[in-house]
Amino acid sequence: WGVARLSQELRLRDIHPRLITSALSEINEQEYASTFEKIASQKIKSVGGVDTQAKKAKVYNYLISKGYAPDMIWGVLNVK
Repeated sequence: WGVARLSQELRLRDIHPRLITSALSEINEQEYASTFEKIASQKIKSVGGVDTQAKKAKVYNYLISKGYAPDMIWGVLNVK
């Protein structure tokens, strides 16, 4: 899951905001980016590339639902 989804799930479980912030700050940025790239590549492959707006929308909506940031997603979609 991405940071947004993790944060949302923790808030729903009544975890104190300071604890959420502290826990999210411990995420290794390199591992996070690597995991994101892997998930994005898998989804792009499953939809058959991102050569149409409909395919880009499927990938974008999937990654947003996983909690990843729009700028990360568009970075991947505009490169592939």
